Amino acid sequence: AGLKTIDGVFLRAFRDGYPLLLDEINLANESVLQFLLEAISSGVLSIIINGKGLEKINMHEDFCLIATQNPPTGMFAGKRNNFSIDFLSKFTKVKFEIDLEELKEITKESAKEFNFNNEKVIDEMVRFHEKWVKNYVKDDDVQCFTIRDILATIKLMSQKKGIYESIYSIYGARYPKNMKLKLQEVLKEFPQLSQRVEDYKAILDENFPFCYTNESYINTINQCMFSLENGRNIIISGSEGSGKSFLSKMISKFHDSKLSEKEQLNNFTNYCICTNKLECSDLLGSQRPSDKIQEGEEMLVWKNGFLTEGIENGFTVVLDNINEASSTVIERINGLLDKTYDNKEAYFDMPENPNNVNGIKINPNFRIICVCQYEKIKKMSPAFINRF
Repeated sequence: AGLKTIDGVFLRAFRDGYPLLLDEINLANESVLQFLLEAISSGVLSIIINGKGLEKINMHEDFCLIATQNPPTGMFAGKRNNFSIDFLSKFTKVKFEIDLEELKEITKESAKEFNFNNEKVIDEMVRFHEKWVKNYVKDDDVQCFTIRDILATIKLMSQKKGIYESIYSIYGARYPKNMKLKLQEVLKEFPQLSQRVEDYKAILDENFPFCYTNESYINTINQCMFSLENGRNIIISGSEGSGKSFLSKMISKFHDSKLSEKEQLNNFTNYCICTNKLECSDLLGSQRPSDKIQEGEEMLVWKNGFLTEGIENGFTVVLDNINEASSTVIERINGLLDKTYDNKEAYFDMPENPNNVNGIKINPNFRIICVCQYEKIKKMSPAFINRF
């Protein structure tokens, strides 16, 4: 009939006996959690498939689940599930923590991937990170700092981007002016980190028409372009009516204009205003009826969403009003933003696409620009915010 059934990742792991990693499990909805509990409790997976009837699959003896969750703290906690005792009893709970010496060891070994061997800078970088997190980041601050920020900074340093400029971009750009000044004071305590080079300047005038040039405007564009050109995704936040949406489109076009001539042919803004009705399929794509159906051909074909097109072709995607997107959409994008720092080709898992279950290659030019009001950042997922 032109239709076929594709086994999901849980079914394959359950039946064939390999570990399945469920990231951010406490963001799963109740029906998924109930399904997991029933399957691992009974050891039997019961599936009803149209045209095939009931099929029962026994759990392989080597099957196991590995799940991760962020602690239910901060304003985003209400979107995380509190598990039942019955559900938690199926798992062994492990708390993962890293102390300062381990952090130094991890950073030194990771820095070798970038051919960065300045141990004095690495030592000061870790100590600065520790001091900033301990003394200036509040416990309920959604914009926390992790080892991801240390490695991103070290990578920029390895590319001769300037030590001070790299730290300021990753640690300081997210703050209002008073905290940026505090960051500058703290950096003075670390001689290796406070050496400045000439400030990065973007070419502004001809690429940003209809904009009034002032200090905030110039600083914002410089920080955005520095991050985008060095492989970082960005969130532009500001007060309502400040012009951040317009500026995000201008920055997107400016960054894409630097790509090859072939890619410049598609020089338009991949722009989406997020709402609470936005679904993952709107961004990634979905199965849709085929335009041309011949005998023996499939009735349903996969159609890419605009985010998938950006990933594959290397465009900059703008997600405006990102704070209105659902937790499902936010956490689905998280896997796209993770950096491995091993110089290997990066892939994005796409289990939604039955024809491409191994994922799609992430074009190295691909970037995401998110836009939101500054005061609403605290209501968003820390796991998401800290990837920008």
